[in-house]
Amino acid sequence: MATIRARKNARGEVRYTAQIRLFQNGKVVYTESETFGKKAQAKAWADRREMQLQDPTERLKKQCRGYTVGDVLQTYLDDFIDVGNFGRSKLATIKALINRPDLADIDAMSLRRSDILDYLRRRLKEAKPQTVKNDIMWLSVAFKTIAASREWPIAADEVSAAFDVASQTKMVKKAEQRDRRPTLGELEQIIELSERSGRAEIPLGEVVLFAIFSARRQEEITKLRWDDLDCEKQRILVREAKDPVRPVSYWVHVPDEALAVIERQPRTDARIFPFDSKSISGRFTRMVKLLGIDDLRFHDLRHEAASYWFERGLQIHRVAQITGHRSWGTLKRYTHLYDFGEQDKYAGWRYKPVLEAEPPLEE
Repeated sequence: MATIRARKNARGEVRYTAQIRLFQNGKVVYTESETFGKKAQAKAWADRREMQLQDPTERLKKQCRGYTVGDVLQTYLDDFIDVGNFGRSKLATIKALINRPDLADIDAMSLRRSDILDYLRRRLKEAKPQTVKNDIMWLSVAFKTIAASREWPIAADEVSAAFDVASQTKMVKKAEQRDRRPTLGELEQIIELSERSGRAEIPLGEVVLFAIFSARRQEEITKLRWDDLDCEKQRILVREAKDPVRPVSYWVHVPDEALAVIERQPRTDARIFPFDSKSISGRFTRMVKLLGIDDLRFHDLRHEAASYWFERGLQIHRVAQITGHRSWGTLKRYTHLYDFGEQDKYAGWRYKPVLEAEPPLEE
């Protein structure tokens, strides 16, 4: 029940302050007060507010007053990072949003879809629609999750509505599939320039050859270990590989050509390719630019590998054993290659790695 106290101000006027306090387990969990010139006004306000505060949602709104978008995102991380599905991309996106004051400092309850759409317009000046889609997607997930788990009266519906508008108007969209494949001439240029650079630096030619026959990503290549190589079964353990949900480890088949590259690497480290992933990416980017090769990325080598093994006539499940795809549906985009019949793009190519046969056992 509210209490009403009368006090005189500096001018000698009587003012009436109505105070409402909510208790839980004998402790004050919420308090609110207002001051009026008449006692009847104070009592009317107190009666109205007590009635409103009987609604749990109204109390939560008061308790959550001042929570920002950044607070919601940080709470989402704190509550679910150990139990939720946080891949590297998702985690990086959420942390970046927390550090964007033009979004993170907005009140989470008064947030409107127009605020989010304005933010997306600003982001589109510095990032592609595919990247911006991650921002709004993970923002929506965080708001929905915290609104449900914590019962916070935050503007989850406004975030969802903004996501819908952004998708319908093409402000954000899915990443486009790339079909860029390197030509033999382009690969020769890269290998030859790498050889001229000497082995003091990253032997990029070797890394590239391994990538186009193994289908490994640059991050995966730098994690491969000698003690994870099973030559008898011709397989290797890929540790903490990229995954939409969370990093996973799994065994993949190592084709003869990829195994040939492995076997000629010096054992100077526990890792087969003891280099930094970002250094490989940077060196590859600089080299293709220097050579004047247009629009070729290191990740295109993984697509090249998948395409190549389909061209060799392998079925989807066999290609998946090489690439590590757990969903065969992802590989279906390459199945049109069957129409061309079995072929070997690298047949007779001077740089094609050849696995040396073991010498026969002496009798």
